[in-house]
Amino acid sequence: MTLRAAAFSLVVSSALVLVPAVLGAQAKNTSDTSVENQIELLRTDVRSERQQIVSKHMALSDSQAAVFWPLYRQYETEKGKLMDQRIALIRDYAKVYDSMTDDRARQLANRAFDLEAQQVTLARTWYGNFLKKMPAKTATKFFQLDRFLDHVIDVKIGGSLPAVY
Repeated sequence: MTLRAAAFSLVVSSALVLVPAVLGAQAKNTSDTSVENQIELLRTDVRSERQQIVSKHMALSDSQAAVFWPLYRQYETEKGKLMDQRIALIRDYAKVYDSMTDDRARQLANRAFDLEAQQVTLARTWYGNFLKKMPAKTATKFFQLDRFLDHVIDVKIGGSLPAVY
C-alpha cells in the first residue's frame, strides 16, 4: 500500500465519521453519550491505522523501534489533548452555525488559530525530544510523515464542514 493509499484509508475512517457524528448530533439532538461513544471508537481506529502507516513507512530497525515507539506513544497522547480541543471547536461551530454572528465567527476563528499554534509548538517540542534519542534524519522523516497525515485529515474535515457565508 502506498503512502497516499494509506493516508486515504485513514481519512475515510476519520473525517467521514467524525464530522457527521459531531454535526449530526447537533441537528438530531442525539445524546452526547452516543456521540462520545462514536468519537472514542473513531479515535481508537484512527490511532491504530495511523500507527500502522507510521510503522510501515518508517521501516525502523529493532533498536530504533525500541526508542521510537515509546516516544511516539507519548507524543500521540499529547496530540490527543489537542484533538479534544479541536472536537470541542467543531461542536461549538455546529451549535451556532445557523445563527452565527460576526463576533462568534471571530471567536471561533481565533480559537482555531490558537489551536494551530499549539499544534506547531507541540510538534517543535517533540521534534526536539525525538532528536535527543535518535538521528535527525529519522526524526525528520517521522515528523514529515506525521504532518502529511495531519494535512490529509485536515483537508477532508475542512471539506466536510459547512462554509461560513
